[in-house]
Amino acid sequence: MRKKLLLVIAIGLCVEATSAQEKYFSAGADVIGTRISTKYEVTTKSSARLDIDFTIADNSSGLLINPEYHFHKTSNAIDLGEGNIVVPYHGPGLILGISQQENEFGIEFVWGLEYDTPEVPFEVFIDAGPYVLIEPATMVSISSSFGVRYKF
Repeated sequence: MRKKLLLVIAIGLCVEATSAQEKYFSAGADVIGTRISTKYEVTTKSSARLDIDFTIADNSSGLLINPEYHFHKTSNAIDLGEGNIVVPYHGPGLILGISQQENEFGIEFVWGLEYDTPEVPFEVFIDAGPYVLIEPATMVSISSSFGVRYKF
């Protein structure tokens, strides 16, 4: 039952993100880990992000799905000149882990910065925040990411 609920939540967030697309789609990777990172800009002040992490090891393999919704603080953006800006953002997210041993479910909240330049179709992001795993056992920790995405 939990697997079905997790799958329905993940698909719902992805469908909402794709139907709400107004600005652009970007895809890239977290340069620290093995995550693929995608983002849909919903409005100039918000975006939906989906990170997917694959794990393949000797005796286990797994999939981590991490949907988030970000609120961009464009009023606090740092103008670096010539259209280059750094925009702070924050927002909630879910952690959905599926593996051979156990499944994970958790919630998180991230704060981050995104660097954007009009001259090249790339964006650079860095964020961090606390998360709480609810299943299989309760655990509190901090997550972080640093990556680059190509804007389509």
